[in-house]
Parts: sequence; structure tokens; C-alpha cells
Amino acid sequence: MFDIQSLQNSKIIHVKKLLTQRDYRESAQEFVIENEKVIHEIIAKNPQQIAYVLNDGSQVFGDSVSSYTVDPKILRTLNASKKRPQVIAVMKFPSPTTWQPTWETVAVLDQIRDPKNLGAICRAAAAFHIDAIALTPNTADPFHPEAVQAMAGTLFTIPFIQLDELQFGQLLQAGFKPFILKANGKKQIHTFTFPKKSLLVLGSESDGVCTSFLLDSCIEALTIPIHPSVESLNVGVAAGITFYAVHIAKNKE
Repeated sequence: MFDIQSLQNSKIIHVKKLLTQRDYRESAQEFVIENEKVIHEIIAKNPQQIAYVLNDGSQVFGDSVSSYTVDPKILRTLNASKKRPQVIAVMKFPSPTTWQPTWETVAVLDQIRDPKNLGAICRAAAAFHIDAIALTPNTADPFHPEAVQAMAGTLFTIPFIQLDELQFGQLLQAGFKPFILKANGKKQIHTFTFPKKSLLVLGSESDGVCTSFLLDSCIEALTIPIHPSVESLNVGVAAGITFYAVHIAKNKE
């Protein structure tokens, strides 16, 4: 006998709303992870971040998390990733983060609307020791299921901050120097000397950086040299190359 056997169960309705509605996620301060491997890693390392787990009855989770068995036919209706899930976790939002004086490299994502690109960028940022991700208004939700899937378990390894003009000014006053990544930038990232405190500003593929307070303040436009037959790189790819270049440059210091 399964704990949950109806599509009208409150937990099933809750998960469906978390998967599809950003406002609901923000109001509930919860989101969903569908990656079984990642869920087990969180249970082992950080179980307090999990509100509860839904599963098909094939696994046992012990006493560290609340878990409920669900009829597999119902569980399959919750698969935003288009896979057949055995485990789904409802997660609590990470604690809000404010600027930390120890940060040296922050990636600023300006109106990047594709959640898959956002997730890929965050994964690369975690891989190359970026200290934080700053998101301008109208940027995709980092807790969107496609963003969470693309992060592949790195969601809790790098903090997010919501960036407005006031907060951006505070970062500048703290000594951060902003740099825009552009296809026609004047300086190449692999030869550029990055200052100790850097803001790496990336915009969407279609519009580039378009938030006015960023455009008014960035002192250098950097570029990734590519073959002339290629117009541009996917923003997720460009971010990964940039983060790697900064990581290598700062480790040489």
C-alpha cells in the first residue's frame, strides 16, 4: 500500500506547482530536485535542506528525512525532466546570502532567460571557484527545474545574490572592478590580468548586457578569440571558458 495514491493529494499538488510556477516557489521557499544521485548526496551531507522525499517504494531513506511512498503512475506525472522518476525531493531554499568581504570573483548574469544556460553557468562557476553568482532582474530562476537539472548537484556549493543598482554600487565601493564579456571586446581573456576583485558580467546571447547600471560602469570589454567563421559562443560555453581563464590567471599570482 502506498502512502499517496491520489493526484489530489496535497503533496502532489504542491510539487506540481513548485515545478511550474516561479511565484509559487518563491512564496513557498521550496523547489524540486529530480536527480536521484544528487538527492542521496544531499541526504548524506545536508539532510536538513530536504523538506520531504517522494519515492516509488523501492528505496529506504532512514530517519534523517521525511519520505512518502507514491503510486508509480502518479509519480510519473511529476517528471519535469521527462524521465521516469523513482525519487523526487522537495527542497528548502538556501538561506539568503549577502555580499561577503572574502569574495574575490563574482559572476554577474544579466537577463539570461534560458534556465538551462543559467544552470550550466552555475555548474561551471562551482567548478572553477567563482565565489558567487549575482542575478539581475529578469534573469531566469535558478530554482527552475531545468536550471536545477543542469547544475548537476552544484546548487548548494555556490551562493546566489539578487543584484540591483544599490547592491552593485556597494560592490564597486568594496573595490570590485567590472568587466563585460563581448564578441568584439578589445582585450582577450587569456592574456588579460584580472584584478584581485573582479565582476565578470555576462549577458544573454540575443541581447548581450543590457541593464543600464552595468553598461554605465564596466571599464573593460573582454573577448574570447574564436574562429572567424563562428559568430559567437553559447553563453554557457563562454562562461565556462571565462571562469577557467580567471581561475588559471589568479592561481599564477
